[in-house]
Amino acid sequence: MTAFDPKWIPLFQKTINNVIYFTPKPEHDGPDPPLVEINADTIESLPSTKFYFLNCKDKTFNVDARCGKIMIGKYYTSRYHEYTATNIQLQIIKQFELIHSPPIRNPENCTDCIFQFNGRITTHIIEAWSSRGLRLEIGSSVETIQLDNIENVEITVPNPKHFGAVVHSHASGTKVKIGDIEPFEVPAISDDKPHSQYVVRMVNGSLVNEFMERCGIFPIYGTKKDSPTKKTEGDAHVSNAPLPNVK
Repeated sequence: MTAFDPKWIPLFQKTINNVIYFTPKPEHDGPDPPLVEINADTIESLPSTKFYFLNCKDKTFNVDARCGKIMIGKYYTSRYHEYTATNIQLQIIKQFELIHSPPIRNPENCTDCIFQFNGRITTHIIEAWSSRGLRLEIGSSVETIQLDNIENVEITVPNPKHFGAVVHSHASGTKVKIGDIEPFEVPAISDDKPHSQYVVRMVNGSLVNEFMERCGIFPIYGTKKDSPTKKTEGDAHVSNAPLPNVK
């Protein structure tokens, strides 16, 4: 069997070469600063560059530099990705982890960190996995904040125009504050299925939490299972069915 070579997939190879990692310094280099400034004076990035935060603890990150996407925590351990990815996708992800991950120990989560996002995020996506005690302060447009296996996250968006939705799975203790709207605490789902996803979004000026249906790895657009390539109104179909038992 021929070993997997990421060069077979040019787009993936481009992605590998276009990620900037933020991880703790080795112990022999001394302590990390509690405040990390990420801007045009401290880092070089492109509109497609992904910022990947791993194993960060008790830090504040001021992210003013432009980037393509924000990733927090070790993403391939996500239950949703393990469920939906094909075998070749999982090979790509694991090979990426083996070859291209920075030399750190237990790069599984970020704990007790504050992220202040003011720079432009090209994809308008922030993803966080297997982390706890995060505070996300959003000062630029973000359409989707993905939370997976997350504990105690606070999301603050002063300008409602910068907010799209929070899609979450196995998230507990999530609080969302949008503009002057009453803060919303996402209820814990007591009988959450392994791959269930929910969405927090604005409906008639209020934040609501609803079950979100998917067809494979794709959202169900509109009110029926359209082709994934056919984009209709809305980001994903949200079921009107009652939620499972809520604590």
